[in-house]
Amino acid sequence: MRAPLLFAVLTAASAAAHADITVDGRADEAEWANAQRFGDFVQIQPLSETPVPEQFATEAMLLSTPAGIAVYIKAKQPPDVPRTKTRVARDAEGQIDRMNFMVDFDGEGRSGFDFTVTMAGDI
Repeated sequence: MRAPLLFAVLTAASAAAHADITVDGRADEAEWANAQRFGDFVQIQPLSETPVPEQFATEAMLLSTPAGIAVYIKAKQPPDVPRTKTRVARDAEGQIDRMNFMVDFDGEGRSGFDFTVTMAGDI
């Protein structure tokens, strides 16, 4: 089973940890030991809230650094599931391989930011 890695560093206001994170698809720096970890994802499209099947298991880590927020996401996709590299317009819907990362900086659930990358290289 292939396990492609998606790694992005998103610049945002923060001040928690000192880190020298290299954007290289690995989370092997010592600073990642202090990252907040996420792994119990559920399906939201459609909104069933059932656990994501093991063959699509996803792990994520979030680390606050002086330069911003470092995000590491490891998502599995079985080899028999086609990969799509179709380019899309901003805010477009469609069946594409993408990773969304949403942040509510205030933690109030009223507003937030959605960062998206696709296999086609769209950001």
